[in-house]
Amino acid sequence: MFGIYARIAAAIALALFLSGVYWKGHTSGAKSVQAEWDADVAQRTAQALEASETARKREQELSRQVETQRGKYAEQIKNTRTVAAAAGVGMRELQSALAGPAAAASASATARSDDAARARVVVGACAQTVQGLAALLDERNQQLVGLQDYVRAIQPKP
Repeated sequence: MFGIYARIAAAIALALFLSGVYWKGHTSGAKSVQAEWDADVAQRTAQALEASETARKREQELSRQVETQRGKYAEQIKNTRTVAAAAGVGMRELQSALAGPAAAASASATARSDDAARARVVVGACAQTVQGLAALLDERNQQLVGLQDYVRAIQPKP
């Protein structure tokens, strides 16, 4: 019925048709995969940008809180130093008040005045030591309060 050349031509035509169908499927599949890839990359980029913005805002908020706490801490230090200076003035007044009666003591009470002078020296030294300890305690207390405020400022809120 059909000659050999017709069969060969039909086989070539069929082969060309099937290769065309294969090529069309291959290129459309590649485009589909590329489109999915591009969509995934775009989604991940958007998520990374959003996370970066959130982290930047959080960092700015923490930085602002730290600066606020530093200001409060500096003011507390200033107040502590003012109180310590006032306490120093009070101690000097106490020492001069204790030394005042010793200068007015009579000559007949020399032995008693020497004992009283020694007692005043001891009391004065004790007062200086107590004032030094109080100043150190106030300083450490201020440092502790500042540190606690700093930790509260940078600790993430639940």
